[in-house]
Amino acid sequence: MTSSSPFAFAALTADTEAYLARELGLEPLALPVGLGRAEGEWRGASATIETRAYRGRVIRYARFAVVSGPDLEIGNILCLPAPEHPLPILGADLVALGRETGMLAADLSPVLPAGAERAAQLAPLAARRARQPPLPPGGRLPAWCAAWFSPHALYTRVDAVGLGNAVAAFQEFPRAFVALARRSRPRPALAREIVYAQDGYAAAHRTDDKGLRLLATMFGTAWAERYLREVLFPPGEALSC
Repeated sequence: MTSSSPFAFAALTADTEAYLARELGLEPLALPVGLGRAEGEWRGASATIETRAYRGRVIRYARFAVVSGPDLEIGNILCLPAPEHPLPILGADLVALGRETGMLAADLSPVLPAGAERAAQLAPLAARRARQPPLPPGGRLPAWCAAWFSPHALYTRVDAVGLGNAVAAFQEFPRAFVALARRSRPRPALAREIVYAQDGYAAAHRTDDKGLRLLATMFGTAWAERYLREVLFPPGEALSC
């Protein structure tokens, strides 16, 4: 299924996937049978979802999902660092439901406790964000999401005219993440704390992200529930196997 969306979020997700895989030396990770691809329906037309996953020296789990259909294009990105590397979580949601407006949300969600170390870790992202022109707001941020966003998160809704600036702002997040990952050194003493934070992040998405209900609408409740827990936002226990 090829989307006719003018926002090209599928291509942006694929480009980000290729960049992160190359720069972080990621290796493909097999997904559970039946969850790598599915066909469904959206507003009377066919829709597809395709997902790929990876892991690497510093990355516990990297996952890239794309939903496509007529005037429908959604990209979702998740990168969970290895527990012994207390890096922020890279997450992004790129959504175009129609041809008029696209939503971009991205962040490096911190897992370190608030304080000087967390601020120093996020300072390079803050500097990158400060160089970008202002973008229109994305709307009221849900409380559960605000609890995980850093002060430097991207959350905007734009039309095709404003897309270029929004994409440029989005691209700073994977670049900042790669820079942090390259400098990271293992800190095994923090591993339990990091796993706890990552599990909280995944659980919040599984439980509170109302946008994910679209998956059940498109691909069926049983498949969506399994996909959500085993692929999209898996708990740490599933990633330890």
